[in-house]
This record gives sequence, structure tokens and C-alpha cells, in this order.
Amino acid sequence: MSERLIIVGASCRAAAESAVRSGFRAWCIDQFGDEDLRACAEHVEVVSRWPDGILDVIPKIPPGTFVITGALENAPQVLARLRDRLPFAGCDVDAMRALRDPLKLQQILQQAGLSALTVALREPSSSSEIRWLKKPLRSAAGFHICRFNSEGQEPAGSSSGSKPRFYFQEFSLGRSLSGLYLSDGERCQLLGLTEQLIGSEAGADAFRYGGSIGPLTNREVSPQVFETAESIGQALVEASGCRGLFGADLLWDEQAERLSVCEVNPRYTASAEVIEWATEAPLMRWHIAACRGERTVAEPCKPSGANTTFVVEPADFHWALDGADSQGTLHGKLICFAQEEFPATALNRLRGEVQMADIPHADQVIPAGHPICTVIARGETADLTREALLEAVSRIYDAAQ
Repeated sequence: MSERLIIVGASCRAAAESAVRSGFRAWCIDQFGDEDLRACAEHVEVVSRWPDGILDVIPKIPPGTFVITGALENAPQVLARLRDRLPFAGCDVDAMRALRDPLKLQQILQQAGLSALTVALREPSSSSEIRWLKKPLRSAAGFHICRFNSEGQEPAGSSSGSKPRFYFQEFSLGRSLSGLYLSDGERCQLLGLTEQLIGSEAGADAFRYGGSIGPLTNREVSPQVFETAESIGQALVEASGCRGLFGADLLWDEQAERLSVCEVNPRYTASAEVIEWATEAPLMRWHIAACRGERTVAEPCKPSGANTTFVVEPADFHWALDGADSQGTLHGKLICFAQEEFPATALNRLRGEVQMADIPHADQVIPAGHPICTVIARGETADLTREALLEAVSRIYDAAQ
């Protein structure tokens, strides 16, 4: 019988599908329990009181290896209880703490000679020439991020929720990217870059994560971006010793030729499955092997048309891409947020016509501002993929009319 992974995260579907494709069984603790998650997992525990409600489920968890997805890195007490109960495949406590500390992250990047966005834990003074974002210390997917002005007031429409602890980060214009990495604790390889879709393209708040397009090639971004992204990953690993899959949210300022790190996600990320769709790479298998220091050889696969091989072992950590600027098809995902109350039954009209994931139960009514589902599309360029995604979103909205 295949090994069981205990996958815990607000939305487990992508990680669970990756686990199943990699030959594991998936036993999941999830906030929503969407239909397609239930279709692939051997069991799903739905926890609405997130994340503290996870503690109530711990006695029910069967034997297995514990893996996290977003955004459990922000719940250290829950993580500690789960680690006491199960063997964990992922970053250790010290590595996770370092990568999630904005001041430590800035220090790591500066010491490596890489671009670091200025951060501060105290409210900036009105004399500061830097434009600032106000960000929660414990958040993910862009929740509760807002512009911070010189009077210390948030702009109208920004949300502060239950007022979590905040820090301040330099606001810079640029193209929002994400790097997906794999590490054995010493060496790091960039598995791919994706473009992040942020804000209102599908009804999300200004800084909220909405989706991803990729894997990008030299058609979409310059070789310099790939080279700097690789250096960023290696610097993070050398400083923290993190293991397995992890992601970095990046900002590419083409005019200044500067690639900056916004934050690091030490786990299977939301953009990982876009790379997985394109390559058919068993990312969860590689994650487990890298965390355990085991040797594994992946079958050849083709990210964006490139020939790919991958080997993990203590003495040899290697990811080789040939033909990085080949003419491959890009894959995209975009979360569709409800503009008003949306009956999930309306999605039945689009089965077979619009490719969807994170599909809610048919009897649900999705409140305004909440995610309805995720739409999936492909295109020969990033712009064409984005157009296909937005067309799919439009059809979702029309289905409720």
C-alpha cells in the first residue's frame, strides 16, 4: 500500500492532487472541503475555525508523514502540536522562523549582495521618502495588505480584519513573479518562475493573490531574471538550511533591472501546480525525497517544451533544463471571486465548457468577496493565457444570471 501524507492547509486540493500523482495517499485537513479535493483524497477533515480548530482534529489523524501548504507557516503553535504527533517533511522550526522574519530576510539578501526591499517594524515617520506597504507579520495570499501614507492612515477600502501584528515594507512598482525552489538543505535549484496575478482581475482586493501563469521562459522574462532568481534561492538555503519545496514572491523592476524578494513561503505554494501541469513533474515526491535526503530520479518531463531530468541525493543535487527558451504552452490559474452572492449550482451549467478547480458543493451560496472556484486555461503567451482566464471568469459570472 502506498505511503500516506497528512496534508494540512487552508486549501489542500493542489497539494493533495500532487501527492496522488506522485504515488501517495492524501489524508487532508482543509478549511473548505471542495468537491475535487474529496474526489482525490482518501479522507478530508473540514475545519471552519481556522487554524485553531486543527487542534481538535489531531487525535483523529492516522499514521503518516505531515506536509503543509498555505498558510500554516503562520500558525507556529499548531505546527508544533502536529510535529509532536507526526514526522514532518518540510523546513525545520529555525529555518521557517528565519525565512518568515522580514528583518532577517532583508539581512540574508543584503549579505548575499542581492536586492532587498526596505522593511521596518515601527511606523515610518512622515518625513520618510520611501513609499510603504503595511503588511501582517502572519498572513499569506495578500490578505490585509494596504498602502500606508505619511499620515499613518490606511486608504479607504483597505481591510485590517482583527488587526494582526504588522510590519512595513518598501512599496515598489514592478512585475509580480514567483519562484519555485527545491532544496536538500544545502543546495537549491530553481524549478520555475510564474507570473502572479494580483488584485482586481477577478474581483480580488488590491494586493490579494489571484492566480499564476507559467512556467515562464526567456520569451517572457530575460535571462538575468532567471540568474538572479537562482542566486536568491541559493542565498536563502545557505542562510537557513531549509529543505523541500519553497517559494519566493518576487518583484521585477525592468527599468531598474532589479529583482526583489517580497516574502518567502516555506512550503508547497499556490503557483507550484502551474509548473506541475506543464511538466508532469512529481513535485510532492521530490519534496519528500529532498526532505529525507533520499535519492530519487524523475522521469524525463518537458517544462515549456524543455527536456528535463532531476536527481536528488546527498552527494548530487541537480536540476537540468535544456532549451529554456523553447516555444511551449503556458498554463494559468485564476481564482474567481464572487462580486455578489453566487449560487454554486450555477457552475453545473459550465461543466465540460470551462475548466475549473476548487469546486464548491452544489448546495453552497458563495458570499460576496469570497472565492467561487479557480479557472484554468492555456495559451501560447502570458497575455493570451490571461485573456483566456478572464474569459472563463466572465462565463462564471454569466452563469449566475
